[in-house]
Amino acid sequence: MTDAELGRVLDPFLASFDAQARVSKDPVSFPRRYADPRDAETAAFLAASLAFGRIGAFFPVIGRLLAGLGPSPARGLAAYDPRVDPAGAGGLRYRWIDGEDFRTFLGAVGSALREHGTLESLFARGVRPDGDAAAALAPFLADLRARAGIATGGRSPARGLAFLLPAPAGGSAQKRHHLFLRWMVRPAAEGVDLGLWRCLSPARLVVPLDTHVFRIARALGLTERRAPGLAAAREITARLARLDPADPVKYDFALCHFGVSGRCLGRRVDPLCGACALRPVCRLGHEPLTQPTPPADDGPWRPRFRCPLPTRGT
Repeated sequence: MTDAELGRVLDPFLASFDAQARVSKDPVSFPRRYADPRDAETAAFLAASLAFGRIGAFFPVIGRLLAGLGPSPARGLAAYDPRVDPAGAGGLRYRWIDGEDFRTFLGAVGSALREHGTLESLFARGVRPDGDAAAALAPFLADLRARAGIATGGRSPARGLAFLLPAPAGGSAQKRHHLFLRWMVRPAAEGVDLGLWRCLSPARLVVPLDTHVFRIARALGLTERRAPGLAAAREITARLARLDPADPVKYDFALCHFGVSGRCLGRRVDPLCGACALRPVCRLGHEPLTQPTPPADDGPWRPRFRCPLPTRGT
């Protein structure tokens, strides 16, 4: 399909999407509680780092983590000592992340805040004129990993800590960290993102590639890749940049929640597909009909990827 055809569908879809109705069901709701930009930045990084699994499971963990840091997450984390653990992080558990992982993670981020004042100051050191957000993210994560005692080429860290602070190389889409960057960089005018950082242009963001965005992107022909990863995220971003070079990631929130809410199940389903605003440019019309089994409204938040959509003609 041409860029003009895609834009004639995606732009009205975005304009009509009720983003405010979905903010409370999104982890961006946590940093939006704080008026101080430093607190919002700190809360955003912690919330994005834990934004995986079911909303009903990770929302309470984020809430407990922030509550333990006190009314100012930035001050609480900058003063955090993992040996004393005043935030009570050692008592937290979430999936494969245990208390020791949480304490080491908070200690590393707190160390960065003490040295640089803000996470933006640390991230800005890796921003290059010819690089995108993914390129700047690599040295940012490498610095935090070093502060957590994760040596390059050394002994493998605990699974939970490695998940919270993943290696910057390897081709992963690193959805949670690109989600954090979207919150920080995109303007706040829409009432979703925060627009707190000035070190990076929205034009250089990369789509936070979750399972919902990946499925919908393949259905819309934004990528032909069968596996998610950084290459697919960059390809999808590049295609969206042809619609809006200054802000290609502006479509992410609407596309993600279109899947999270159960309005797109990643296969042709009536009556969902019949009433879908994306139907004119969607490939799912070529699939056999199935009956809908919509998830609960607080259904899976960006789970592991499952079977990708078939390519055109298969």
